[in-house]
Amino acid sequence: MRFSMTMKAGLGAALAVSSLATISTLSTVSTAGASSNPCSATLPSKVTNITFWESAAAGTAANNGNAYVLSEIVNAYNKSQKKVHVTAVNQTSGYQGTWDSYLATLAHNTNVPNVLYDNVDNLQGEADSGAILPIQDCITATKYSTSGYGAKYLSAEKIGNTIWALPYGESAPILYYNKQAFAKAGISTPPTTLTAMAADSRLLKSHGYTDGMALKNDPWWLEIWSGIAGQDFVNNSNGRSGFATAATFNNSYNNQVLTQLQNMYKAGDAKEFPSTGVGLAAYGNLLDIASGGAGMTIDTSAAIADIQNYLPLYKNVTLGAAPLPLLNGNESGGIAPGGNALSIATGNTSTGGAPSSAQIAASWNFIQFLESPSVMASWSALSSYEPSETTATTAKFYTGLAPKGYANLAAYWKAYPYYAIAYNAVNSGPNNADTLPPLIGPYYTVATDVANAEAHLLTDANATPSSVLSSAQSAATSDIRSYNNQFGR
Repeated sequence: MRFSMTMKAGLGAALAVSSLATISTLSTVSTAGASSNPCSATLPSKVTNITFWESAAAGTAANNGNAYVLSEIVNAYNKSQKKVHVTAVNQTSGYQGTWDSYLATLAHNTNVPNVLYDNVDNLQGEADSGAILPIQDCITATKYSTSGYGAKYLSAEKIGNTIWALPYGESAPILYYNKQAFAKAGISTPPTTLTAMAADSRLLKSHGYTDGMALKNDPWWLEIWSGIAGQDFVNNSNGRSGFATAATFNNSYNNQVLTQLQNMYKAGDAKEFPSTGVGLAAYGNLLDIASGGAGMTIDTSAAIADIQNYLPLYKNVTLGAAPLPLLNGNESGGIAPGGNALSIATGNTSTGGAPSSAQIAASWNFIQFLESPSVMASWSALSSYEPSETTATTAKFYTGLAPKGYANLAAYWKAYPYYAIAYNAVNSGPNNADTLPPLIGPYYTVATDVANAEAHLLTDANATPSSVLSSAQSAATSDIRSYNNQFGR
């Protein structure tokens, strides 16, 4: 998961509300009966064309990056059968930009996609838009089995008892460090607590790594640490027992977390990096390690494949990775899964922009291919996203889509154990509302509120964690209430 503050945070919420004024309900395509549900329709003999919008990160070279991996998977699907042709369109503006662009197309019915690859945190926004088919309908109509999915991954995609999207590429924040830097500083093991992380940063700085730690101010971190502490990020059980009406992340635990991070920054033991930008601009904290400025950082597990691609260029770096350091080390909560999920878009049903039954059936057929254990295993190995299906860990890689010399994901993880860190961290914790992504209609707006607060904390020496958390919570609550008011909640 990568968050970009470069987009207009309020656009998605505004467009979603305006879209509801013109989009009819999903009743025309949302039916549970197999006989009438387009998910189970027989594909015509003539080729059905559909469009897949994805926002995977592109590499800096022609044949690397997750966008390239997805394009190869799409090509494999197109070659595997003759009834559906998928055109993949990489949205370079990230998750938020992709979602805002989709909402913008609804008013014009031009270039409307059929399948969306969206942030797992945007689930409530998808449901509110009125332009996403609950994928539960397809599951019910075709008797698709979800028994192979990790319980927490599947729970993350539910609103009530309805599965709205299928989890695809999962991720979690982990600690990255340079083993050579740690050896030089005499650090034998990666830190497991924030206190140890701060001490290690000071050691790194004293041994020539002038930035100590590259500290990224990603708003996702606060959401993750809330779950680790067993705390709600928003009220009503993280929006899962009722619509979220207020932010609740201003608590003692998060105050202590931010205090630790700010102290590192104020002591000069950490350098701040924003979580903005695309391409190389999104990797400033990682490049700081490559250049010898820092010895460690926190980032998404989905960055592993990109890092590994470029490691040969940096002889001064030996990749090390470890679970996310905790405040105390004995927290009772768990890590919420991040990443992306696959949804079927329904377009603007009131003005003729809805997909045909054949396109919905084709979209579901394509999603089932992407979600098949062999394809998911290949996607996980090549992208470093964690598989949402446990069966994918032992399934054979899809032919032609695999790292050479490995039969399955389990064998690949044995050779490169850092690929499994996030998977193990997410699946080892409890599965409850606190350890699932919060359901927030204006998620991107709230994320911007948090990101701005973190940036203030790490760039203004006069800022305090308590004041920053208080102002961020007030802003987030105001944005949630404003959004809900437009929906009559």
